[in-house]
Amino acid sequence: MMNGKISIIGVMLDSLADEYHQLAVNKENNVDYSQNKEEVNRKKDFLIPLLNKVDSISGENERKYYKEFTDSESKTSNLVWREYKKYERED
Repeated sequence: MMNGKISIIGVMLDSLADEYHQLAVNKENNVDYSQNKEEVNRKKDFLIPLLNKVDSISGENERKYYKEFTDSESKTSNLVWREYKKYERED
């Protein structure tokens, strides 16, 4: 199970999926979807680089991968939390 700091990635992915859905609904109903598009891009701009960094830290070693994702004080966990806090401040 992922620790609390890392689990924010799942929250963000769920939120991104909701934004994509709302964008599609608005576009289909000919409602302005520019704000949805902006939010989708903003979340993607946060998540993609973060996931790339997480992947480079965790690597291919299964044991290290598990440790990085379950230890709330791991390098990966702290990176995710710091980046998320920066993202929140930009909001």
